[in-house]
Amino acid sequence: MNCTGKIRAMCAAVLTGAAAGQASGAGHSSSAQLDPLGGDSIAQVTLALTAIVALIVVAAWVMRRLTRTQFSRGGQFKVLGAMPIGPRERLVLVQVGDQQLLLGVSPGRISSLQTLDRPLDLDAPMPQPMNANPATGAQAASFAGTLARALGSR
Repeated sequence: MNCTGKIRAMCAAVLTGAAAGQASGAGHSSSAQLDPLGGDSIAQVTLALTAIVALIVVAAWVMRRLTRTQFSRGGQFKVLGAMPIGPRERLVLVQVGDQQLLLGVSPGRISSLQTLDRPLDLDAPMPQPMNANPATGAQAASFAGTLARALGSR
């Protein structure tokens, strides 16, 4: 019996409440029962539960990969950048078709703060702000600089 067959047999035994040795017929008579606190029984239950948890993790990973590809296929909606402004709040710049929107995102609420008339060019080289810390990263500084200039020009 291969590994997959053993796992199936153990899972079936755990789910039906029968002893795994009786379900697979591996050397036990029909009247013999396993000690519920014995080492074999605990090892079988542990192995079965580990297999179930691994199956859940794999299923979650597959679902995450599938949902990521569904959103990226359209190409009409793209997150250009985000900047935290509090412990649970952030500003998000999104591109929807030809428009760019500045959104305020907090737990339980998303607010449209501004629709930009001119789309921001995030690929253009940005001068480093005077108060920027080099350890914060160039991407955050460039997004913050671009956002500040866009909002300041209004």
